[in-house]
Amino acid sequence: YSYLCDTYGNAIISGQQESTWVDGEQYECTTFRIDGSYTDSRHPDRVIFTQKLAEDLKRRDFTVNAMAADPLLQGEDGEITDLFGGREDIKSKVIRCVGEPRTRFTEDALRILRAVRFATVLDFQICAETKKAAQELGARLENVSAERKKTELEKILLSDRANSGVSLLCEMGLSKHIHPNIKTPTINISSLSNVSNNIPCPPSFSKRSVGVREYFTESPAKY
Repeated sequence: YSYLCDTYGNAIISGQQESTWVDGEQYECTTFRIDGSYTDSRHPDRVIFTQKLAEDLKRRDFTVNAMAADPLLQGEDGEITDLFGGREDIKSKVIRCVGEPRTRFTEDALRILRAVRFATVLDFQICAETKKAAQELGARLENVSAERKKTELEKILLSDRANSGVSLLCEMGLSKHIHPNIKTPTINISSLSNVSNNIPCPPSFSKRSVGVREYFTESPAKY
């Protein structure tokens, strides 16, 4: 196999097709680390490598993403390290920040949009404290690059619960910080593929994604 390391201690490991260890798949491996402050509200100014799993997990965004599995241990309780109640939040269908929500959203404002995306796609609820912090810091989304917001927004719009996701963005006052045309839906966004049959569809786009663009664009002919 081969690997490529970056400055944050991540390694992309690629195996050959005949490799039984990776079975032709690509895996991303990383060291445990502690992040420093986030001056640019996205990347840590520095990272400190650590051998403590707990230090790595507590820098994660949401409890449902802050669990670790050890494939070498046996038994249901031994396989999962869950220090922040992630499994309970999954059972309760709740999106909750790890630690202080304002700290997590200040580190990277895209997490605000990710919270809405997870709640939409998974049919979860955002807990009150996390939701309040997201609303208060929503304006920070304006400093996030359009490309990063686009990725999260497309996952919301192309989900089966797109109407709920867009309605949540509007309810929380976040839509104005993302795109001026995002309003509370008046039609079923998930059925928009039906309105795009006469619009040229680039190979990289599904009919549904073109329909979504048509709905949220003042001049759909541009697309």
